[in-house]
Amino acid sequence: MEAFTSTDLLKHHPFLGGLFLFAFVVVFTKIFVNFYAVILENSFRECKLLMRDDIDGDHVVSFGRKQLRSMFAIKEQKLKNLNNQQEREEY
Repeated sequence: MEAFTSTDLLKHHPFLGGLFLFAFVVVFTKIFVNFYAVILENSFRECKLLMRDDIDGDHVVSFGRKQLRSMFAIKEQKLKNLNNQQEREEY
C-alpha cells in the first residue's frame, strides 16, 4: 500500500483537500506554536522571579535571556575555579 500524501489529497479532492490542509496549517502554526511560546515565556518569567531570591535586589526581573545565560555561565566558571568544597558551598 502506498503512502497517501498531501499531493494525493489535493489531486483526488482539490477543494476539500486544500481546505483541510489550510485548516491544518492554521491550527498547527497558530494554536500549537503559540501555546508552546506562552509556556516558554511563563517558565522564563517564573525562573526570573525565583532567581530574585538568590540575587540581591529586584534588578534580576529586568534581565533579558542573554544576560541570564551570561550570568549562569560566569557563575559556573567561578564554581569550576574554586578548589575547596567548602568554598563551593558558600558560593
